[in-house]
Amino acid sequence: MYDYETNQASGITFNVDEDPGVVEPFLKEHGYEFPVLLAHNVVFDAELEGIPQNWIVDAKGTRQWKQMGFSDDQNWETTVLAKLEAAKTTD
Repeated sequence: MYDYETNQASGITFNVDEDPGVVEPFLKEHGYEFPVLLAHNVVFDAELEGIPQNWIVDAKGTRQWKQMGFSDDQNWETTVLAKLEAAKTTD
């Protein structure tokens, strides 16, 4: 998520596409203005069974939620915001 009022990210978006030239046109086409890190050449053990993936990680670095694949849920943003709030209170 990206807070346009404070200009702060509360999430990180990684793009692993082989062609980084497709990222900016995609963002513009869909009206997205959040930051995207190009990560095709980044190798790490993140249990990537597929893409896209959305994770919510609490302040201790524990993954509290994971979604794999695209979602057609019309309430996706509301759902994710609720999960972010819940992760804030996780001990």
